Amino acid sequence: MGSTFAISTSSGTSHTSATVNNLPPVVNCSSYELLIKTVQGAKVYEYKNTSGVTPNLLRSDALEAYAYTGEGVTFYVNVSDPNGEQDLQTNGAGVDFLLVPHGQSPSNPTYVIHAGFDSTTSGDADLTTLKFYAQWTVPAGAHGDFDVYVEARDKHGACTGPIYKGKVFLNPMIGMNVTKDNDATPTPFTGLSFGNVNPGDTNVSADENVVTIHNIDPDGVGTKIAVLASATSLTQAGGTGIIPAENIKAHLLKANGAPVPAWMTPVTLQNNVKVLLWKPLKPCNANALEVNFTLDVPTALPSGCYGGSITFYGLGL
Repeated sequence: MGSTFAISTSSGTSHTSATVNNLPPVVNCSSYELLIKTVQGAKVYEYKNTSGVTPNLLRSDALEAYAYTGEGVTFYVNVSDPNGEQDLQTNGAGVDFLLVPHGQSPSNPTYVIHAGFDSTTSGDADLTTLKFYAQWTVPAGAHGDFDVYVEARDKHGACTGPIYKGKVFLNPMIGMNVTKDNDATPTPFTGLSFGNVNPGDTNVSADENVVTIHNIDPDGVGTKIAVLASATSLTQAGGTGIIPAENIKAHLLKANGAPVPAWMTPVTLQNNVKVLLWKPLKPCNANALEVNFTLDVPTALPSGCYGGSITFYGLGL
């Protein structure tokens, strides 16, 4: 006969435990982006931390990103949370962009811009990271050089930052210097004189030619400008004679260090209307706009002294 064996077993269950610490958010060091659009929605500047300034935009060669009143500035940054992206989405969590006067403490920002997150980055392959962005319109009265900081906090109140990300200049000043270069030493422009003329004369050159317009870029950020001019008709002193402002023409010679193309026709000035002479005009004396002015004198014009005015304007681009 065979033998019979009995097998006896026993078991016990013990608990395992761990406490997961809440860690603060992490601002990605290489994810900062800045986009600037005009009031009309045209993209004029873009910076990405990974690739630098996007080329071939109006402000790509600026020394510093700048924006004017009413323009849209969008900031982007990636923020991670080791405890999961859900800690960045619920009430109490948030990401802010801080604009701080250059060189001052980020503890006292001039502007605090709250960011939202891109929903397409939620639930993707990276369950710890969200892309945050803030769209902001430059307010009237804002002016100066600002450092950009980022501050992030999770739903438990754990904070990271402020962390420096870049700079932006708001409402840089526009400045021009106009000179008359009809002699060896350029001197300040005070007006146009066409000297003694006869009825029916055409293309009478101004004594001040060449007139040179410099973009002096007062804040040193590389601001480009459009140059405009407005004239008034020349009226006879003590009489009724008039030489219309439209009889004055601006002949563009040189801009941004290069001759103006020969196919460009002279610009006709208008009475009390701002007329575009040139855009964009870059800063630096080497890029100045050079212009000759001429006058066509009407026929049947009473003799006497005639006077009017001319004004130049710069518009930031």
